[in-house]
Amino acid sequence: MLTVFPLLCVPLNNCVYVLIDQATNQAAVIDPGWSATIIQECLDQQQATLAMVLLTHIHFDHLNACDDLLSLTNATDIPIVVSNQAQSVFRKYPNQTQFVEHKQQIWCGESLIHVIHTPGHSKSCQSFYHQPYVFTGDCLFTDRVGRCDLQESNIQSMYNSLEQLKRLPDKTIVYPGHKYKEQTEQTLEEIKQN
Repeated sequence: MLTVFPLLCVPLNNCVYVLIDQATNQAAVIDPGWSATIIQECLDQQQATLAMVLLTHIHFDHLNACDDLLSLTNATDIPIVVSNQAQSVFRKYPNQTQFVEHKQQIWCGESLIHVIHTPGHSKSCQSFYHQPYVFTGDCLFTDRVGRCDLQESNIQSMYNSLEQLKRLPDKTIVYPGHKYKEQTEQTLEEIKQN
């Protein structure tokens, strides 16, 4: 089972998530966009070891602090998990990047995380699901869907991605990539009612 530690990081109100496997204290960090020191402090307080970085997509505000985090935690050889849809453009960590496919499964300690490709905001967007949580990056927020006005955005892909997410259990807790309203996380059921 994973324990979730949400961290709000400025300047773009990014939500960074530290996931810690209760059995092994191995940790995954989702979207280290900013504030590597705050992320490291969370890991230290929980006596957790950084085992991987999971990127919901490769926009700068979701990976900006990755270099600093890897350096601060002496984790320069851990996998950086990126959608295989970014394979032709993502070259930042050639020896660490693990490109994953839709429906692939990843282990963090003894906890299984499911990859769900959720393109729309960008071609390489993906969500990470570990019941009862889903981490949606910039695909789905608690009060809106992600932007589709960028050069690599696709409205039809976004619609298909949202349909996929709707099939998760209603009690799934959605953790988005940014905090745009007071309550950052909500259940899928609550979001559907809005």
